[in-house]
Order: sequence, then structure tokens, then C-alpha cells
Amino acid sequence: MKPGVTARGGRAWLAVIALVLGFTACALRKGAEVADDGSIVTLNVVNHNVLDITIYTVRTGSRDRLGQVTSNTTATFRVRMRQLGAGGDLRLFADPVGSPRGFTSDAVHVFVGQVVDWTLESDLNRSFLSVRN
Repeated sequence: MKPGVTARGGRAWLAVIALVLGFTACALRKGAEVADDGSIVTLNVVNHNVLDITIYTVRTGSRDRLGQVTSNTTATFRVRMRQLGAGGDLRLFADPVGSPRGFTSDAVHVFVGQVVDWTLESDLNRSFLSVRN
């Protein structure tokens, strides 16, 4: 070790560097989210089902979790265009908590700024989507 530098002092500098890197990463991530705010589609989910339901977007066989809608309530989600399938097609999956069977919506083509309303009925096969500006 160099004269005048203690092990404790060296660890303090490492802690400072780690904090600076952490703050920088957070700032960069926040900037990316702000830049992405212009490409949002709003999703309103009305859950008429007796079960809580977890909502996902579906894209080429993979799912991205949006959140959960409690039984007999409404929830709003922000869907970024990058979460959609090719060409802006939105397909959703409803996964009822405690049930082995989920429900996949038809694909709808959406544009930035539109609002999608998805009403989940007690029988999920009767659920329906609507798109508005």
C-alpha cells in the first residue's frame, strides 16, 4: 500500500465510485423512460370476474406482465409500443389467479395515443376489446 493510504480510505473511495455509477445509471434509465412516454397506448381493464386477474401483453409467444386487476374493479395500464407485436398489434392474456385456464384476446391494431378498453366477463370467453382515440 502507498504511504498515507489506509485500507479504510480505499474502501471509502470505492463506495463513492459505486454511488456515482448508481446515480448515473438511474439518470440514464429515467431519461430513456421520458423519451419513451410519447409512444404510449392506454389500456383500461374492467374485471367483472370473481377472480383477480393478472394481465400480460403477448408478443411472438412471450408475455410481458402489465399488472393485476382485482375482482370487480377497473385498472389502467400504460403500454409502450415496443411491448407490442409487429406493426403495432396488441394481443393480451388474462391469467386468473387460482385458475388453470387463461384467456388470450384477439389481436387489435393500435396507434400511439389510443385507448383500449378490455372488459373481462365472468366467463372469460365472452370478454371483449374496444379501441378509441
